[in-house]
Amino acid sequence: MNRLLLFAAIITECAWGQPPAKPAVHKRPESAEHKRAQLDSDNALLHESELWAERAKLGLDASDIIAEEDRLVAFHKLRLHFVDICVSIYHKTIDKKASDVTIRESELVKECQSLDLYPPAK
Repeated sequence: MNRLLLFAAIITECAWGQPPAKPAVHKRPESAEHKRAQLDSDNALLHESELWAERAKLGLDASDIIAEEDRLVAFHKLRLHFVDICVSIYHKTIDKKASDVTIRESELVKECQSLDLYPPAK
């Protein structure tokens, strides 16, 4: 019994006498893809803040900037809407002589050129 009490006293003394051991934290090394993605997102945020600063220097307020962004979004939506039509017009007219192209086709070519979709991007 005395040995048991002595052993219990030694255990409690060791447990209370020393600071608790910190658990080992093993960090997983970050992959190159993760680092590259983080760097790309940081660069995108920096670029966006630089754009806002540049627009502020030009004297544009937030409503002007939002209106400009809305115009750009509308333009790109329009391009997405007509991209298939312009590609088909390109394939129909690419091998025709200028004299064989109908007026309707030439008008469609001009419209696609105004959207910068004729000739289509490679």
